[in-house]
Amino acid sequence: MVQGTAMILESPIWVEGQATEVLGELGAESIAVYRFLSDRFAVEDPAQDRLFQFVYRSFYRLDSAGLSAEFKGRYFELMSIAKSAGTVDLREIARELGDFPNLKGQSSLQFSFATKMAATVCARKPIYDAEVASIFGFQRPPAYKPFEARLEQYFLFYSGLQKLYNQIIEEGTFKQVRAQFRSKFRDTEGYVSDHKALDFIFWAAGRYKRRQAQVFHDLAAE
Repeated sequence: MVQGTAMILESPIWVEGQATEVLGELGAESIAVYRFLSDRFAVEDPAQDRLFQFVYRSFYRLDSAGLSAEFKGRYFELMSIAKSAGTVDLREIARELGDFPNLKGQSSLQFSFATKMAATVCARKPIYDAEVASIFGFQRPPAYKPFEARLEQYFLFYSGLQKLYNQIIEEGTFKQVRAQFRSKFRDTEGYVSDHKALDFIFWAAGRYKRRQAQVFHDLAAE
């Protein structure tokens, strides 16, 4: 299959202007849980560590996605394999996990969970989820499209997201919101990478944007 080029993503400049409000969506508990998972992953086998699995499933909402026990078991086996290899093949992970029907008996493309695995193995990898996608106006490919076509659309966005994160870090942009993140969550440099900090920031921005849209919707409905 011929691979496409990355999407060109524009930096959401408004996040800088509303840094305080955006970071208000993040709590210290989320940072602490992330640190726990990172530390635990470094020393334990994720395929065998039940405590790691329990906290991970809760933190990343794996238990809320209507997925089977077989899916979850294989998910952590694949994470263990990726840890040993030191890398994650997102396409192959997504394809293999797609072989497991969800609790409704439907096949599903769990790209977000594949990227969360990748980010656990390598802290320089971004996470794709609905909150982050909303910041850049990316819409999830419709379910009626073939699996490979949907996977390619996800990858076009994801590769663009990774390129943007690298560019922000290399050029030193988004200084205000990144500095406020480090100020709010002190002493995180040792376990929250610059890439992961952007993950947190853009997830919070997506959540803030969604909440504001809901407020406007509610006011309009009155």
